[in-house]
Amino acid sequence: MLLSYLQEMLQWDYTACLSLRLQNVTRMAPSQFPRISLIHSVLGLLTGLLIAGWANHSSAQPEQPPQYPNTADEKPTDNIRAKKAQSAPPQDAPARVVPNPDTLTQKPNLFNRQWIRDLDANQYVIREQAQRHLTEAGIQSLAAVTQTARQGSLESSTRALNILLAWSDSTDAQLRIAALERIATLANRPKESSIASGLLSDAREQVALQAIAQLGGYYLRDRQIHGINNLQIVIGKNWQGGIDGLEHLAHIPRATTISFYSPPLPDDALDDLSRLPQILRIELYGTDFSPQAVKKIKESVSSRNVKIDERDGALLGIRGNVAVTEVERDSAAFRAGIQPGDRITRIDEHDVANFEELTARIAKHKPGDTVTLTVLRNKEITTKKVTFGHWGELAPNKRPIKEGRKNTKNTPLMPKKTYIERR
Repeated sequence: MLLSYLQEMLQWDYTACLSLRLQNVTRMAPSQFPRISLIHSVLGLLTGLLIAGWANHSSAQPEQPPQYPNTADEKPTDNIRAKKAQSAPPQDAPARVVPNPDTLTQKPNLFNRQWIRDLDANQYVIREQAQRHLTEAGIQSLAAVTQTARQGSLESSTRALNILLAWSDSTDAQLRIAALERIATLANRPKESSIASGLLSDAREQVALQAIAQLGGYYLRDRQIHGINNLQIVIGKNWQGGIDGLEHLAHIPRATTISFYSPPLPDDALDDLSRLPQILRIELYGTDFSPQAVKKIKESVSSRNVKIDERDGALLGIRGNVAVTEVERDSAAFRAGIQPGDRITRIDEHDVANFEELTARIAKHKPGDTVTLTVLRNKEITTKKVTFGHWGELAPNKRPIKEGRKNTKNTPLMPKKTYIERR
């Protein structure tokens, strides 16, 4: 009863409640006043305490807004704000890293990874920039580009292949060979792989020929072996590559004649020649190889019909058949006054009937020997004193010989680009 009465009182204003109770008291009998006053005092005290406590509780715990546990209960205003927040870029989000080619040498791995990712970017401009940057990066991007060409998406793998194709036409021999080697291993690109495998041999040969020239050797079109593609590699007295430099010969499949003209090489140099299957002729002119080493190389290649021409090293410096057809400039014959069209009939007291006999007589002399040549010129006989030079002293002015063979660097065998339609 008391609790329900107090709850009823809490719904009214405290002052109005007290006024109502006083009105009820005035209508009671005087004998009931003491009991009524006591009850009213107690009720007033309890009511005041309850109202004060309720007020304190309301101020301490403000009213909480309703919760929306799922998207179905969300308020429309909250949904609009969320969409705006998603569409607007976050203020504290880090800016996208745009690689700078000028600082590539500082952080190549970071930039390469970013460029590789950008090969598959949504924006065409970003994809084009990434492809250009990776192409310019060169050899340090080779591994990442090759992996993308093998395993990337259609877009990124195609762009990676185009980077490798661009490198395969580079003037940097190391980069060109490396790119062709990687293209040749692409199982997912059988056409390009097959073409690259065929071009690798030519690319390696060009690099090997350049290395031979840098080490002091040179190469000529081989006049002894029929075939316009064959080469003669000359290792002379200016050779600086030692035995290790001869390893480049293995990458020159057109080298059918190897000529040693007074080279500063030990006997072990001949061992490498026996392992070269393309060689058909070996010239040993004015060398210091021991008879045992020469005998060994002759035995090792005898089953392959390789011709070995051994001479002491005297050089006259002419070419021809019955008559002289060419006189090399600054040679012994040039200094003696021999001219094209002359026919040499005697060397000292020995008659020579043809060019082969003349060559055999000269081969018995050493550089520095002086002989008398009998020359028939315009039906008149004259004599010339000649001091022999030595093989290897006359390097040609034009080293690259490309007659009868296309320059594979400029041959458009590899497709320059592969295109796809991005969907």
